[in-house]
Amino acid sequence: MRTAQTVLTVIQERGKQHKPIERVYKLLFNRDFYLNAYAKLYPNNGAMTKGVTDETVDGMSIQKIDRMIELLREEKYQWKPARREYIPKKNGKKRPLGIPTWGDKLLQEVMREILEAYYEPQFSNHSHGFRPNRGCHTALQEIQIWKGTRWFIEGDISKYFDTIDHDVLLKILEKNIHDGRFLRLISNMLKAGYLDDWKFNQTISGTPQGGVISPLLANIYLNEFDQWIENTLIPQYTKGKRQKSNPVYNRMNAEISKARKNGDMQTAHKLEVERRNIPSVDPYDENYRRCRYVRYADDFLIGFTGSKADAEEIKAAMHNFLENELHLELSQEKTLITNASSQAAKFLGYEIKAQRANDYIDPKGRRGANGAIALFVPAKVIESKCQSFKRKGKVTHRNELLQEDDFSIVQQFQAEYRGLIQYYILAQNLSWFSTLYWVMETSLLKTLACKHRSSMKKQKKIYDLENKIAVGFPQEIQRCKELVVNLTADAATVQAHTHKDAEGKDIFSMQLMEKTYTEKEPAGKALLGLLGVALDTEKPVPIGNYKGLALQVSHAVFGNVFSVKLVGAGTYTAELGNDVLGNLTRISNLANGIEPNIEKIKAKQARLEQQLASAEEEVKRPFPQAAELAEKSNRLAVLDGLLNMNDKDIVTDTEPEQQCQAANRQRGQEER
Repeated sequence: MRTAQTVLTVIQERGKQHKPIERVYKLLFNRDFYLNAYAKLYPNNGAMTKGVTDETVDGMSIQKIDRMIELLREEKYQWKPARREYIPKKNGKKRPLGIPTWGDKLLQEVMREILEAYYEPQFSNHSHGFRPNRGCHTALQEIQIWKGTRWFIEGDISKYFDTIDHDVLLKILEKNIHDGRFLRLISNMLKAGYLDDWKFNQTISGTPQGGVISPLLANIYLNEFDQWIENTLIPQYTKGKRQKSNPVYNRMNAEISKARKNGDMQTAHKLEVERRNIPSVDPYDENYRRCRYVRYADDFLIGFTGSKADAEEIKAAMHNFLENELHLELSQEKTLITNASSQAAKFLGYEIKAQRANDYIDPKGRRGANGAIALFVPAKVIESKCQSFKRKGKVTHRNELLQEDDFSIVQQFQAEYRGLIQYYILAQNLSWFSTLYWVMETSLLKTLACKHRSSMKKQKKIYDLENKIAVGFPQEIQRCKELVVNLTADAATVQAHTHKDAEGKDIFSMQLMEKTYTEKEPAGKALLGLLGVALDTEKPVPIGNYKGLALQVSHAVFGNVFSVKLVGAGTYTAELGNDVLGNLTRISNLANGIEPNIEKIKAKQARLEQQLASAEEEVKRPFPQAAELAEKSNRLAVLDGLLNMNDKDIVTDTEPEQQCQAANRQRGQEER
């Protein structure tokens, strides 16, 4: 019998070719599929979660797999109803979750692997939910390239997983799966029902949320919607190759070029600033329209360049297709048309907005009417997360962590903060998390202070020292070591390329664009003439070398500042002005200042190493009351055991700081 991987590869190739598959049901007799499914499901936390029976992953065996296969051969396999549980949603409501038995879960995984191998190559590139190597970030990254968007259409399907029409789903599957037994197995699974508070309920629509195969079936269902949008809607609302250029913007470009040609850099810069407020293209060009689409599960987003009337037509067309073809309903509350530049669309927890003329500068310093898409962290996310660490408006400690060791407490806070940052890493306003960082750090210190019956100030000192010992000092010391190596190498290079005359003065020599200058004034003028090469790029531009080091120039759009860099093992930067000889002096000072910096960096390294040693000693030093605290803690443990008064350690729901203080006072009274 062929291995599961071999069979899946064949199925995948047929999927790529859009060829139907037959005799799928017989694949369920292959034991290798179940072993692969077992290996995937075993590590999951849900593997030990019971359904309507006591069966879990621990009770699985080869004999049980063979028994399951035998039941399938005889078409006697019976799906058991799922156990209904409810999990909270962000809006305060609860989402129903169906928990299948372990045997049903294993069979679903086998069926999922087969269906995924076939359908995955056929899915739209604009679909990102519950797919291999795709997720929220890939969906958001696709949106980031929607330059020129004027309208967002936020789409949300009402109770999607609960309203999937079984007949429609089976008809979609019938198009490519020519196996009646396999389809009947899926149909029976969908109609298996569920137990809610041990009361049986029939399922006449939807796929069970919590079922292993449910997300894939949901994607197969909505793939019809994806294909309709790609093949019908987008072509219908796509028009023109490019937007008309703005004549005012073009005239401004001509004036800037003329000013640069005449050497009037001040006027050119002034015109550049004025140009930033002028759109480069006509955003109201009636002969240009673009429609873009992305979907994650039942949430989708349309980006449209055109009139609002056309956007309304698109929304109505989507509503009609979903209702008539898939028997689904768009949520009128959540399906919104928003102005991309003045309002933020909401998708996957981000706020999405098109940056316009006044707030976006491209790498060349230009501002465009149809700016790039920007992603933001919603203010409510920061606010709600901060509130979770507060009580009565004040940052508080976390009672549930007081019994953990210090490492686990710190690790818990770090994991929570890191998780948020990693999810919102695409946002432009990540700096907003600085508020949350302060709140979480304060809560951490208060938790440690309460645990050790200490003050937050003392815990912060220890926390900061430990952080410096673990990260800060080692990084700074290593940076100094690397800098000394680079400086030493570059100082040797400068020394080797420095030549003096009979009077002991440096002989000037500078190479600019393969021409060597031995006179300062011509070299300074040539340097000023070369600054223009850096105007149209963000990266430093090589223009020659000086004393064995590469010479580069760069330009900063903000402030219209030119800089020069000497590059060897290290990089040394200075700002340039309009003075011909003054610029050469700045470059000379960069080169000659390399060697004196070596001793300065070595001295800094020595100070850091001394500070590291002092910090390590400080952390090791016990606080004065350590022995007394240990003795009293031991006495308290004895008393608690004798009097059975452990409940007195529980912190009540009063004001957080008072809780901790009251608990400590009570313990002191018990000891006395």
